[in-house]
Amino acid sequence: MSIRSELCRRERDFLLFPWVHRLLWLPSRVVMSPGCVSPTGESSELCARAAEQGVGLVLAEGVFPLGAAGELRPLGGRELRAWKQWLRALHRSACRVAAGLELVLPPGANRGAVQRMAELAAAAAADARRLGFDALELQTRGASALSPDVARVLSRVMHALRRAVGRRFPLLLRLPADGGAAAELLPTELDMVACAAGTSPDAAAALRNRTGRAVMLSSAGAPLPWLTRQLRDGGVDLVLVHDVAELQRLLH
Repeated sequence: MSIRSELCRRERDFLLFPWVHRLLWLPSRVVMSPGCVSPTGESSELCARAAEQGVGLVLAEGVFPLGAAGELRPLGGRELRAWKQWLRALHRSACRVAAGLELVLPPGANRGAVQRMAELAAAAAADARRLGFDALELQTRGASALSPDVARVLSRVMHALRRAVGRRFPLLLRLPADGGAAAELLPTELDMVACAAGTSPDAAAALRNRTGRAVMLSSAGAPLPWLTRQLRDGGVDLVLVHDVAELQRLLH
């Protein structure tokens, strides 16, 4: 084996080493966000293959669908049973799964609308925990940045989520696409942050240092040695990939 091959093997081994958070154990430092997921069909098979290849956490978007008015729609009995069966299959490979919860944040939402949003989100979070999901990931639609107004709505929703799931269930936030966030605007109930693609390691490390929250950095085609250096230096905690091709590039 060449020196180069040996170094690559060590980098991969480091990436696949278990990671421990105070609320969550993952079999590796690799997180996958494959987009909208269904408990059956192609997306289900994709997640199963990813888990077998060493992904530690899947961020499953689309678990709780949005209605025509942009409100969360409660899951029916058949949907609940399908998700529970899908989760059992992934858990057999030790992979953990966060249920994606998407919120539509209309500009100038009044107090009643925000309260309704928080109540629906809390009900969905309680369902996620009962189904056996290992965490909940909150995403926002209609907000390109974490402004003070958006932060106030998120804080209200996060407070409702925490009351619904308790203190031992991890809550994640996917940052808006602009990649920026003021640490002081992040909800205090938050446990982990997924940085948007394009976020620099320095920005991710600063966010981690100022908040004390675990941070995921998008791989975005970066070389494996560069990514593992960010992890070893302690600036970020986890590497986020978005498809199987990117996963295979890192692990093979």
